[in-house]
Amino acid sequence: GKLVDILNIQQSDRLRFSLLHRVMSATGQSHYSELVAIIGGMGPAAGVKLQELIVSRRRDVKIDRDHIPVLAYTNPQIPPRTGPHGDKSVPEIIRSIKSMERAGATRYVLACNTVHIYAKEIQASVSIPMISLIECTVDHTIKVLG
Repeated sequence: GKLVDILNIQQSDRLRFSLLHRVMSATGQSHYSELVAIIGGMGPAAGVKLQELIVSRRRDVKIDRDHIPVLAYTNPQIPPRTGPHGDKSVPEIIRSIKSMERAGATRYVLACNTVHIYAKEIQASVSIPMISLIECTVDHTIKVLG
């Protein structure tokens, strides 16, 4: 479940997402087996920047519908992640992820490095897997530096 894997998702003929399936069936667009939720609002621009990177870094896109389906949720109500009360952000982050689960997301990305300190607690409270920015960074560094 690495971001690199998400960027190379294989197309699937059987899309079964509630919201996305209805939209794509009506428009005849490409079908994917994943729907990635970007949880932003922890620095409102971070989620927007992450989505921009996902779109701009795809080298195999020939037409618009070749892009990965993404749900972007910017929740500026998430409390500060730093300081002695950083853990107070966790319940609101979990609520945000669960909202995206109900909308059909199959994976999520937290667009905030700091909040990854609570990744295990967050992951234990939701049913879809997280794409860890920290793990992706480590994997990429090892790949580049050997």
